[in-house]
Amino acid sequence: MTDEEKVRQLFVNMMLDFSPESIRKVAEKYHPGALRYHNKSAQEL
Repeated sequence: MTDEEKVRQLFVNMMLDFSPESIRKVAEKYHPGALRYHNKSAQEL
């Protein structure tokens, strides 16, 4: 991993838009260490 990739792994993005397109866009653009969903049940996700 490059230094830039290592730094990106330190961040956890808070997702407000749960569409597959939005999730894919964030994952491909920012390469975060994790994505977090706020106050949603499993059925809503």
